[in-house]
Amino acid sequence: MNEKQLSNAEVSVLCESAAMLLQAGIQTDEAVSLMAEDSAPGPLSDALKAMNEAILSGGSFAAAAEKAGMFPAYALKMFAAGEKTGRLETVLQSLSKYYSRQDDMEARVKSAVRYPASMLILILAVLCVMVASVLPAFSRVYLTMAGNLAGSAYSYVNWAYGFCYAGLIVIAVLAVLLFTCLILWETKRGRPAILRLLCKLPMTSKTAEKYALVRFTDAMTIFTFSGLDQDSAMKEAARMVSNASLSAVLDRCQERMSRGESFPQAVNGEKLYDPMYGRMLTAGARSGNLEQVLLRLTTKLESECGEQVDRLVSTAEPFLSGILMLAIGFSLISVMLPLIGIMASIG
Repeated sequence: MNEKQLSNAEVSVLCESAAMLLQAGIQTDEAVSLMAEDSAPGPLSDALKAMNEAILSGGSFAAAAEKAGMFPAYALKMFAAGEKTGRLETVLQSLSKYYSRQDDMEARVKSAVRYPASMLILILAVLCVMVASVLPAFSRVYLTMAGNLAGSAYSYVNWAYGFCYAGLIVIAVLAVLLFTCLILWETKRGRPAILRLLCKLPMTSKTAEKYALVRFTDAMTIFTFSGLDQDSAMKEAARMVSNASLSAVLDRCQERMSRGESFPQAVNGEKLYDPMYGRMLTAGARSGNLEQVLLRLTTKLESECGEQVDRLVSTAEPFLSGILMLAIGFSLISVMLPLIGIMASIG
C-alpha cells in the first residue's frame, strides 16, 4: 500500500471531477478512466490509475479507492457510504467542498506555524553562535590570565556554558519535535497519530474535539442529504469520529434516539452543540429543512474551529518570544559573569 497520501486539494479536485462526470450520466468506471487519462503526472494521476486498474478488475469505486492506498480514511468511509445509499454523486459533491475547506484551514495552520518555526531556528542560531564562538573566545582570554584574577574569572565559565547548553538542548528538542510533526502530517499513518496526540494534550484537546465535531456534523449532513433516516444517519456519522471524548457523547445520543427521541432532541439533551445551534436544529427538523441547517451549522463550526486554531497558534508566539528573550538574556549573563568575577577580584 502506498504510504503517500493525497493532499486535501487533490482529493477535492478528484471528488469534484468525478461528481461532474457522474452528473453528466457517465458510468463510474468510465469516469475514473477518463480522469486517469486526462490527469497530469503526479500523486493524483497515480491514484487514478490505480483506481482504474482496480475497477477494471471488478471493484467498486470505494474498493478501488481503498486499494489505491492514497486516500484519507474519512474519504474512504464516505465513498462506501455513498455507494451503499446510492448517492455517490451527492457524497462526492459534498466531499469536494469539505476537502476544499480542509485545504483552506490547513493552509492557515501552516502559515501560522511558519513563525514559531522561524523563531526556533533563530534561537538555535543564537545559542550555537554563543557556544561555538563567543564563549570559547572569552575562555581563551581568561586562560591567558594569571593568578587569582584568572581563577576567579574562570570559575564562572562553567556556569556560562551550562546556561547555553541547557537552552540549546531544550530548543533543539522543540525544533526536532515540531519539524517531525510537520513531516509526519504529510504521511498516511502519521496524520492520525498526530491527531490522537493532539487529543491528549491539554492545550490542544478542545480544538481537536471541535475538529472532530466538524467532521461528524459534515458526515451527518452528507448522510441526511443521501436520504437516510435520522437514526441511520446518526449511526453512520458517528463511525466517522475517532475522538474518544466526542464518541462517548455520540454514544449517549444514539441511546436517546433508540428510546424514541429525534436527532435534535438527543443532541440537545447531551449538549453536543451550543444552545443556539440546538435551537437551529430543532427549527430545521420541524420545518423539514434539517439538511440545510446541518450544512449551515457545518460552516459555522468550521469557522469556529479555524478561530480556535488561530488562537492556539497565537499563544505560541509570545511563548517562543519569551524563550528567545531568555536565551539572549542568559547569553548576556554568561558573558558578563566572568567579567563580574574579574571585577570582584580587582575590588
